[in-house]
Amino acid sequence: MTSFKTNPDMTATVELAVDDVTKLSTASAFERITIARAPQDATEKVTVTIDNVKSVDIKEDKPGPTFDVQFPGKVVEANRDATVTGNRVKWAFPSLREYAKQRSIDLVARYERPSTDQATTPTTTTAPGK
Repeated sequence: MTSFKTNPDMTATVELAVDDVTKLSTASAFERITIARAPQDATEKVTVTIDNVKSVDIKEDKPGPTFDVQFPGKVVEANRDATVTGNRVKWAFPSLREYAKQRSIDLVARYERPSTDQATTPTTTTAPGK
């Protein structure tokens, strides 16, 4: 973890730099997240699966989490109406209630693989505070 910050709006911002993103679930804080990488020609598809374990009905709705990920190459595709800017993808869930109701969430992006293998993929996650 490169930084952790709690925000006045009851959210937290976490910045990570990892050598192998597929091993993220070995850290206890991320044990319910699995990441798969699949090379496809000159691109690579990354699928992040978030297991909510148990869906929850939240009475008072507020903004849901935002996942902002930087890839080692230009992003050419992302799901869930993500915002793509160059090598970054931002998935935003406007409703915490809708996010929490889902048992499993897949975030999928495909990026152009760089000619040299860059091992570090920094990620920034903003999620509601507890």
